[in-house]
Amino acid sequence: MIPKHAQSLPKAAKKVWLMYDMIALLVLLAIGLITNIFLKFNGYNPLTIGVNVLFGFILLLIIGNAILIPYRYRFHKYLLQ
Repeated sequence: MIPKHAQSLPKAAKKVWLMYDMIALLVLLAIGLITNIFLKFNGYNPLTIGVNVLFGFILLLIIGNAILIPYRYRFHKYLLQ
């Protein structure tokens, strides 16, 4: 249970979380592109399909995390004692 006198995080926390998600997204896309170039974009290779499904799943997690920033911000509080 969150105490009533707990304080909300600064609004800058939302920007930091969004920047973190955008950096993670760019890194994931770069790794995915390099991996596909290394695997020669062979869509019929089971390894390529597996790697692309994995990258797609991680991509959805990052996007979902970015969408939920306002929800997380509402419940992340801190208390100094």
